[in-house]
Amino acid sequence: MNGKHAALGAHVRRLCSSGLDPKVVIPPVVAALREIAQGEWGMFYFADEHCDLDDLYSENPAAFDVLPAYMEEIHNAPAQEAMGVQFTAAMRRGRGFGNSAHWGRPVYEGPGYDCTWRPLQIHYALEQTATFGGRGFGSIEFLRPRGSRPFDERNEADLALFSHHLAHALTAPGAPVQRYSARGVSGVLVFDGAGQLLLSSPEARRCVALADGQSAAFSRGDLVPVWLRALVAGFVRLWHGQDASPCRITRRNRAGVFRFRAYRFNEAMLDHDRLAIAVHVEHHAPLALEVETLGYRFGLSARQRQLCSDLLEGLNYAQIAQRMSVSQSTVIDHARELYKRLEIHDREGLEASFPALARSEWNA
Repeated sequence: MNGKHAALGAHVRRLCSSGLDPKVVIPPVVAALREIAQGEWGMFYFADEHCDLDDLYSENPAAFDVLPAYMEEIHNAPAQEAMGVQFTAAMRRGRGFGNSAHWGRPVYEGPGYDCTWRPLQIHYALEQTATFGGRGFGSIEFLRPRGSRPFDERNEADLALFSHHLAHALTAPGAPVQRYSARGVSGVLVFDGAGQLLLSSPEARRCVALADGQSAAFSRGDLVPVWLRALVAGFVRLWHGQDASPCRITRRNRAGVFRFRAYRFNEAMLDHDRLAIAVHVEHHAPLALEVETLGYRFGLSARQRQLCSDLLEGLNYAQIAQRMSVSQSTVIDHARELYKRLEIHDREGLEASFPALARSEWNA
């Protein structure tokens, strides 16, 4: 890997060693490795304990449109062998197809090309299996369109450096999450009075899947977790004057904190005789993830990003010195250098520089 990507590689390694939920770690990892591999866009295939496809992340939303056809016609079928190996076999042996340029004509003449690649305007693919202990736990893939050049051996070698790091992100024990970002993403789900899901935004569906620890790509649109149905049922009881719990739920896990609130629409939807209930959901990622991703964008070194995380967690200089195995005066020097880099003067200025990281009601 050239010097240009050294800092980016360190960023990926820190993300993969964070101990956070892989479902929130993988998206920024894909974005960073896409730059290293020089792909147009990227995807990640999560494998379950049986080495089968468990979930999918894609930077291109159109991939989810062709996912049903892929699962029915290509996945673990003979058509997938145009790339040399089926997905489950690749996970079991810890090695996937690598570079599509190595397989030549079978790739472009097989049914997989017309079923998935042509609709997505893919012409070249570079894959790396997340391997540890002789088996794969997932697969990262970068794509290029027709008219671009194939991935070369340098691209393969650069991506191969992160195979074990990716596996670590998928398999390492979870780190405790105590602080969360103040800024998050939100979505809306709409239910009728009987608890039937009528409408939902893609953001809301992903939040529900993350909060419930389920697959986002393969979750059924009409399948609502029991705890969310209970929220809607409680709202209906309150609406009819019966006793019920407040119409809000907060869930926390390694992916972040999720807050669900139920409201009644001002105007009935679809059928004026039916109660229409909106459930607003917010997802706030772990503080450590936000510090790492935003700190890298700010051009901070790995040490400075760790110092940011410690300071924003509220640790004093003595505690940080113990964690970093250095003297307290060294930590003070690092903090001064960090403040100078960000053109601020103190910890309060640091929080202002990271608006998404400021202390808020979402702190545990």
